[in-house]
Amino acid sequence: MGDEHKFLLVNWQQVCSPLQNGGLGIRNLSVFNKALLGKWLWRYAVESDSLWCQVVDSKYGSQWGGDGTRIKFWHDSWCGDQPLWVQFPELYQPLRVQFPELFRIARVPEAAVADHIPFIGSTRHWVIAFCRLVQDWEPARRESLQVRSYYSALIQPTRNSFPWRSVWKSKVQTPVAFFSWTVALGRILTIDNLRKRRVLVIDWCCMCKSDGESVNHLLLHCRIAQELWNLIFTLFETSWVMPSGVEDLFAFWTNTMGNSESGAIWKAVPHCPMWCLWRERNSRTFSGEENSVPALKYSLQTLYEWLKASNLISSYSVADMLDSCSF
Repeated sequence: MGDEHKFLLVNWQQVCSPLQNGGLGIRNLSVFNKALLGKWLWRYAVESDSLWCQVVDSKYGSQWGGDGTRIKFWHDSWCGDQPLWVQFPELYQPLRVQFPELFRIARVPEAAVADHIPFIGSTRHWVIAFCRLVQDWEPARRESLQVRSYYSALIQPTRNSFPWRSVWKSKVQTPVAFFSWTVALGRILTIDNLRKRRVLVIDWCCMCKSDGESVNHLLLHCRIAQELWNLIFTLFETSWVMPSGVEDLFAFWTNTMGNSESGAIWKAVPHCPMWCLWRERNSRTFSGEENSVPALKYSLQTLYEWLKASNLISSYSVADMLDSCSF
C-alpha cells in the first residue's frame, strides 16, 4: 500500500473554491491570512488615532515631510527611490500610453501627492477620485471592510458556475455525493483521463465493448447506460433528452416538487445509475466479474435502499415508492 501510486483527482485550488464554483468551500489559509492582514492594513488607515496605531508608529516610525503640494504623485520620487510610474509601469503605462482614454477617468491625472493624501486635522487620508466607480471594493452601508468579502475577492475560482445544489443537496450518502461531485468535474479515472496522465492503456469501454471510455460516454451515452436511464424514465413516467455531459445533466435536473417525499426521491435519482455503472465498470475491469443487463437494472433498487436508510420515505417497497411519486 505504501508504494502504490495514487492520482490526485482535484487540485487544491478547485477544492478551496466556493460550492457554487465547483469547490468544497474549504478555506484557503494562505489567502485568508492575506485577507486578515488586509483588514489590519485598512484599520491602520482609518484608525490612525487609536492606541495600537500610535504604538506601531512609535515602534517602527512614521515619517512625513511637507504637505505634498509640490510633489507629483506619479512623476516625483516620494515613495521609494524611483517615481511610481517607474516602479509600477504595468499600472501607469497602459493608462498613459496605450489607453489614454482610460487614463482620463482620473479627475486629476497629473495630481500632486497632496491631492491624493490630504490631511484632515492631524489625520491623513487617501483620496483617489475617479469620474466613475472603478475601484474593486466600494464601502458598504456599514462603511467597513469585511474579511469575508475581501477573502471572496481574493479567491479565484477555476469555473464560473457549477450545479452544486443537485450534487450536495440530494439526500444520498456522503461517499456518493463526493463521487457525483468528482464525476461532474470530469475527474474520475476513466480511460481517457488515465491516458491524459500518460498511463498506457487501451481506450476501450468494457461496458458496451465498442467505443472508447470517457466520463460522459460511460455514464450517459454507452449502450448499457442508456438502458438503465431508459428504465428510470419509464418507471417514473417522464420524458427526457439526455444532454451531452454529466455536468449539464445535474444542471438540468431541476426539482419542481419542493421538499416533499417525491422531491427528495427525484433529486437523488441521477446519482443512482451513475454510481451503479461505475461500480459495475470497476468490477469488470479489476475483478473480471460481469453482471448481465437485467441484473444491472435490478441494482437500481439501491436508490430505494439509500432513501430508506435516510428515513426519507415511508414506502414499504420500490413499487410503493414509485406510486408515491406523482411525476
